[in-house]
Amino acid sequence: MRNHKNRTFWDDLIKVLVRSYRLATSLPANDQLTHGAEIKRKTVRVRTKIVAAGSVESAADSGTAFEAAYQGLKEIASSSLWNWA
Repeated sequence: MRNHKNRTFWDDLIKVLVRSYRLATSLPANDQLTHGAEIKRKTVRVRTKIVAAGSVESAADSGTAFEAAYQGLKEIASSSLWNWA
């Protein structure tokens, strides 16, 4: 089993996820229930996919998990809520 924290991008990824999570919690109360909750779910899902990608032995399974994480990051990055940050 490989260690996901040995990935060169791990520290940068964590910074992006922490910033996303902070954005979600800094939204006005009425937006935290909708947009904030969705951003939080996506950030947790991305981290989970990265950990899964690093823990599987199969290159195909690892690639699939990394692709899912990448798509989640794209969704977070394209969120119109980043204009609030």
